[in-house]
Amino acid sequence: MATLAALLVGVSACGRVQAHTPEPMPGLDVPVPPSRVVVPVTLDDPPPPAPPATSTPPPPRARETPQAPVRPPDRTVTSAPTTATPAEPAPVLQTTSNVGELEQHARVSLAAAQRDLDHVDYRGLGTNARDQYDSAKRFMRQADGALRGKNFTYAAQLADKAAALASLLVK
Repeated sequence: MATLAALLVGVSACGRVQAHTPEPMPGLDVPVPPSRVVVPVTLDDPPPPAPPATSTPPPPRARETPQAPVRPPDRTVTSAPTTATPAEPAPVLQTTSNVGELEQHARVSLAAAQRDLDHVDYRGLGTNARDQYDSAKRFMRQADGALRGKNFTYAAQLADKAAALASLLVK
């Protein structure tokens, strides 16, 4: 019976517990948007188009004699032929003070790359080695173009890459 009493007390306690909810909050008052200000725009009337230019015919002659029809003079405007001089490319901005040293370094690296590639038999290379060989040749062509364009910094970097690839192929 004690268990029944304890069970009744436990069940009756659950019946009294209620969730307490706060009172509902009032809704938000949305402000009225401000009125819009409309400014009238007045556009000026475009100027009237210019009247087409008309040429006035010459006054009639007193006595017409049969002649060949007179052609009006040509109104084409001929201008003096302009000869376009090829624009000289802007000089390359050198960001270093030792330009001569960079040029010499690039030329030495190119020569080393060419010397190494001359010792390599292209036909005996595998696929990856051929790709490296072609890349080294491409770097050499680009470095040569950069040297002709007086971009010595870029030429030295390209020549170094070509020399590095070529030295790997010799080994």
